[in-house]
Amino acid sequence: MSLPQKLLVDTNVWIDYFLERNPENHEKAMRFVAAATAAGAALYTSSATMPDLFFLLCQETKRCLRARGKVVDEGMAAAVRESAWSSMRSIMELSMVVPVGRNEALRALTYRDLHDDFEDDLILAAAARVDADYLVTSDKVLMRHAPVACLCPADMIALLRARAQASEEAE
Repeated sequence: MSLPQKLLVDTNVWIDYFLERNPENHEKAMRFVAAATAAGAALYTSSATMPDLFFLLCQETKRCLRARGKVVDEGMAAAVRESAWSSMRSIMELSMVVPVGRNEALRALTYRDLHDDFEDDLILAAAARVDADYLVTSDKVLMRHAPVACLCPADMIALLRARAQASEEAE
């Protein structure tokens, strides 16, 4: 039996997991997390993702509510924040949070010539810290520049299925 794969999940995949702003991406993110969990893969999330994700979940949810004609009053804003807090708890149940500190920030600086996006470079540094097998992301630009193997959620699902099938055939 092979060791579980280490998969660092990018911020955009978590956004798609929690929000249905794009139903197709939401479904792919949901299926990815379910497939990874079923396969026994170890999911990781960068600590740098957490505050960004909390903020984005709140902002995007309020934007969607307003687009549907809803008034985002104080009570609604509190409910949106509670939902974002719940999402943070879910991430902590589904994945291990990789601390990002000075060493990772320094490593991110070294990625600048490769990929000039500090937030993404912190994600890459977190992936390096845990020696992730894959970074799961929907960011096509990051995929082209990353010094680690990257797959989108749909391709990661296909890989997990292929590994499961190969494992079954080997037994």
